[in-house]
Amino acid sequence: MKKVVGAILNFFANFFKVKENKILFQSGRSKVDCNPYAVYKYIKENCKDKFECVWLVEKDTDISMLDENDYAYYKTLKGFIAMVTSKYWIRSQSLGSIIKKKENQVYIQMWHGAGNFKKCGYDCMKESERPTETIDHAKEWDYLIATDEYNKDALSSSVGYKKKCFVVGNCETDLLVNHTKQYVDNIKNKIGLDNKKVILYAPTFRDTDLNKSGDELKIPITKLEDLKDYTVLLRLHPLVSKKIENKKLPSNFINVGWYPNILDLYLVTDILITDYSSIVFPYMLLEKSLIMYPYDYEDYLKLRGGFYLDYKNDLPGKIVYNEDELVNTIKNIDEINKEYMPKVKEFNKKYNSLNNGKVCQRFVDMLIDKKFK
Repeated sequence: MKKVVGAILNFFANFFKVKENKILFQSGRSKVDCNPYAVYKYIKENCKDKFECVWLVEKDTDISMLDENDYAYYKTLKGFIAMVTSKYWIRSQSLGSIIKKKENQVYIQMWHGAGNFKKCGYDCMKESERPTETIDHAKEWDYLIATDEYNKDALSSSVGYKKKCFVVGNCETDLLVNHTKQYVDNIKNKIGLDNKKVILYAPTFRDTDLNKSGDELKIPITKLEDLKDYTVLLRLHPLVSKKIENKKLPSNFINVGWYPNILDLYLVTDILITDYSSIVFPYMLLEKSLIMYPYDYEDYLKLRGGFYLDYKNDLPGKIVYNEDELVNTIKNIDEINKEYMPKVKEFNKKYNSLNNGKVCQRFVDMLIDKKFK
C-alpha cells in the first residue's frame, strides 16, 4: 500500500514546478535546530529577499523561532507541495520519505554530528563484511557538507558516500563565536541560573536506557551533589530526559532536556562532562574546561567498534573513570586546565580552523553562487 501511495504522489509531483530560490529545511521531524536552523537564521537576517524558506516539521514541533508561515507539516498537502517545489532540500538527519527528490532538485546533507568521533555505519563493520555500495538512506544525497577534512573522510566512509563533499565548517558554531553578553544573560534567565559555576553533564545516548524506567536509570554523577558551589545541568537524550521528569534530583541539579539548543548551554557552562559525544568539537571553540567520563569504556568500545581519533591521547580534557576521580578533577580543575590548554589549542587548529564565525555566510554564498547544481 505504501509503495502504491508513493508512486501516485511522485507521479503528481511532476506537475509542480520547482522554484529555483526555494529551500526546504529539515532536521529531526519534531525539531527546528542544528546546522539547517543556523543557515535559515542567517538567511533571514542577511538575505531574506534571495530565498523562500520553509521548514518541514511534525505537528507537535515548537515553531516559535520561525517566521510566520515558514513551516509546513509533514504528511499534509502543504508539506507535499513544499517538498516537490523546493530547489534545495537541506537536512541534518537522513530522513526517509515516500516523496522522492526530482532530478532538478538538490539534496544537501549537513549532518548532525559536529566532528568525527565514534565510529558509525559501515565503519563499525569488519572489512570483509563491508558493503561496496552507498547505504540506502544516503543514496539521494547530492552533496555532503563536512566540518573539516577528517570529518569528510569519516562521514563518507561510514555510509559509502561517493558524490561531492564540500568542507565548509560547522554552521552552528557561528553562534559560539558571535554571541553577546545579553544573549548569554537571556539563557541564564530562561534556565534559572544564579551566580554559581555551571557543570553540564551531556552523555552519549545508550540504547539500553530506553528499556529502563526512570527509577532504574543510572545517573553516574550523584556525588556532584556535594559540590555546592556548582549548579549541575543534566542534558540527556530527550527520550531519557522525559523518564526522569518526576525523579527526585539533588538540590543543585537541573534537568535541561527541554532546552531546544544545546549550543546555548555551552555558553553558560564552565565545565563540560561527556563521554563519547561529538559535542566536544564545537564546545572546545570556547576553550573552557572539559572532562571525559567514559565509566563504561570497555563495554562501549565493544559495542561501537572504536573511534576515529585516539580517545586516550587526542582529546583536550582529562579522562576519568569513576565518580571519585570525577569529583577530585573538578576540585582541581584550574590546575588541570593549565596542563591541557596546549592540547586544546592543537585540537582547535586541527578540527575547528574553519569555524571562525562566518561559516553560514560561506555556505549561503555557495548557494547564491550556484555551487550546488
